[in-house]
Amino acid sequence: MMKLIVFEGHSGRGKTSLINSLRPHLKNPYQLYQGLGSSSLGKEIRGLFLNFQQVDYLTRFYLSLANMSQIQAELFKNHQLIILDRWLPSTYAYQLFPFFKEKKQLLPLKKIFKLNHETILKNPIY
Repeated sequence: MMKLIVFEGHSGRGKTSLINSLRPHLKNPYQLYQGLGSSSLGKEIRGLFLNFQQVDYLTRFYLSLANMSQIQAELFKNHQLIILDRWLPSTYAYQLFPFFKEKKQLLPLKKIFKLNHETILKNPIY
């Protein structure tokens, strides 16, 4: 069984410091990934997000999910410990929540959250 540790939080809040303080204590092999930029597709998506500010919230969200799926397909191949510097919660917080807050439609956010957890997290690709 693969084990996953996810560090979440705003920029500059100490995620990397926590990860670096944890690393010497890990006895088994592990892999460290950042949400965007870890996969071949994610590097392109990250560049798009940085250079093209007019990407719609929902487009950003689904591109982020596509990156997560690609990370799972490319990188989660063996059953070792995976440490992630941001993952699904950040995707909701940064890509999706502002869209639904602006539209005052939080109910669809809950439906999307449930759907993605049932498909991405219950049936991960690795």
